[in-house]
Amino acid sequence: MVQDKDRIAVLQANGFAGVTKQTISIARNPDRFALCLIPRADKLLRLAFPNDPLIPGELKDAKESRPQDPTVRCKISEARKAELIQALREDGYNEIQSGLAFVIEMYLIKRRRDEDDIQQAG
Repeated sequence: MVQDKDRIAVLQANGFAGVTKQTISIARNPDRFALCLIPRADKLLRLAFPNDPLIPGELKDAKESRPQDPTVRCKISEARKAELIQALREDGYNEIQSGLAFVIEMYLIKRRRDEDDIQQAG
C-alpha cells in the first residue's frame, strides 16, 4: 500500500506545491467533501501507482471508472433531497436525472433570454 507521503511527493514534484496530507485525505473521500483531484493530478497518481488507487475500490482504468457524459454533483441535505424527489415526481419526472436536466435547461434558457433583453435595452 502506497503511503500518503509518497503520493504527496509525486504531486509536489510535478508542480502541485500546495498538496498536503489533508489534500490527499479530502480527495480520497469525494462523496463526502464534494471535491476531487484535477484530472492531471489524478493521472499522475495513476501512472505512479497503477496498482494502488487513491480511492479504495476504485477501478484502475480511468475510462471504466468515469462516466462518459458530463456529471454535475450537488450536496444537499437528505430532507431537501427527499423534498426535491417528491416535487419532481409530482411534476411527472420518475427519475431525478431527467427532472434535474429539465431544471438546468430551463435555467439556461431563462438566463440567455435575460442576457438578450439586457443587450437589447443597452
